[in-house]
Amino acid sequence: MTFRNVSRTLLLLAGSLSLTLGLTSCSADHTVGYIYVLGTQYNQISELREDNNNGSLANLKGSPIGSGGINPIRAVVPSGDRYMYVLNGGQAAKDPTSGNITYSSSSIALFSVGGYGQLTTQLQYSSQGYGPQRIAVDSGGAHLFVLDEYSPVGLTGGSTTSPTGVIQSGPTTAYPCKDPDTVNFPNTYHPVGDVTVFTIDQSTGRLQAVQNPRQLNINYFPVGCFPVDFGISSSFLYTMDAGSATNNDLQTVFVYSLGTNGQLTPTQTTTNAITDVVGGVSNPVNISALNVTAANLYLLDTQNDKIYIETPGSSGALTPVDGSPFTNSQTQAGGPVQSIVDSTNKYLYVADGGTASGTFNPNGNSDIAGFNQTSSNGSITLVPVQNSPFAFAAGTISNPVCIFEDPTNQYIYTAGSVDNSITGRRIDPNTGTLSTLNKAGTFPTTGTPSWCLGISSAF
Repeated sequence: MTFRNVSRTLLLLAGSLSLTLGLTSCSADHTVGYIYVLGTQYNQISELREDNNNGSLANLKGSPIGSGGINPIRAVVPSGDRYMYVLNGGQAAKDPTSGNITYSSSSIALFSVGGYGQLTTQLQYSSQGYGPQRIAVDSGGAHLFVLDEYSPVGLTGGSTTSPTGVIQSGPTTAYPCKDPDTVNFPNTYHPVGDVTVFTIDQSTGRLQAVQNPRQLNINYFPVGCFPVDFGISSSFLYTMDAGSATNNDLQTVFVYSLGTNGQLTPTQTTTNAITDVVGGVSNPVNISALNVTAANLYLLDTQNDKIYIETPGSSGALTPVDGSPFTNSQTQAGGPVQSIVDSTNKYLYVADGGTASGTFNPNGNSDIAGFNQTSSNGSITLVPVQNSPFAFAAGTISNPVCIFEDPTNQYIYTAGSVDNSITGRRIDPNTGTLSTLNKAGTFPTTGTPSWCLGISSAF
């Protein structure tokens, strides 16, 4: 009798254990990555969890959180996914008489990334210049780079004031960049932009500024006039400058050689002109974004709806690929804003914001244009992928500000600055076609998104 009772108890325990294991298996966590969306309306970061099976997103507990400053515009996560750096652009005020620009509340906010994707604020840093525009890290995660609109030339008034305008009859060496507002500031000139380089402490994420060895006590590297965007390859750092006629650098890419210690060295061909020559006449371009891959540079002309593709040589000099610039022909919206090349290097995806007289269209009409990159003898041909462009549903993704491929290379996400949402699309690896997700493809996020990115959960 006792033996029979013991046997029955063991059977019940076995059944209970089997049921428990079954339930555990059925409720497995399908999280594959985490997605972050910066928002400028409330200076916040939305933290979202991505489902591996269907690409759907859900807010993490406690999301959103503060960005650590005012006007968050970009964020990067070095390899290893342990730390995030958020670039807060701050506020700028231009004196209506002198043209001087005063900056305040800009910062580089350091966050640690927790095991469940949650961010914890750590420290704040400042770049050497003023008007921070972009932030990037090298492939090894050893150095962080910040692009500033103006270098700190002749500074007075403390760390929040930059006398970037100077009234005079002509440009000087320190102030070579003529103010683009020639009506209100006809004799106002500014310093060139700069890049601040930091070494990243691998154990703490803390930053240490890298000194420019060619200029005593200078912790920045000058670039051209009015820098727009920059990108990093394994050997070079490229900065797209809107430029100034007074500095002879209109629409040029400024090139630095990148050393293993984070030092930047001018190349023999420091500047590369980006022009659109039609019928022997050079037409003006309006490059708004630069994307660097292992093989090429992709530059987007928002106003003229074109895509420039340049191939870097061993010295960093750029050569246009055959057919460049390419017309962003199949898009219905126009106005390319950001671009990515997928993990297979086969497809180029361009987020289009829509244009109206050269400005962003706030009434929607945004899409993603997909191209199949075919190479022959070193040249590239862009062929629209099947069913491209990929329009968004009414009321979603007006004015996309970012586009990225998720950690599993299954989905593409983009966020809109007007509708306050992020939308995912599934990638067909065989055709490059983007399709809507099985579940809801659009998810709410923090107010006025300005940037988005994703990281793997396996860290």
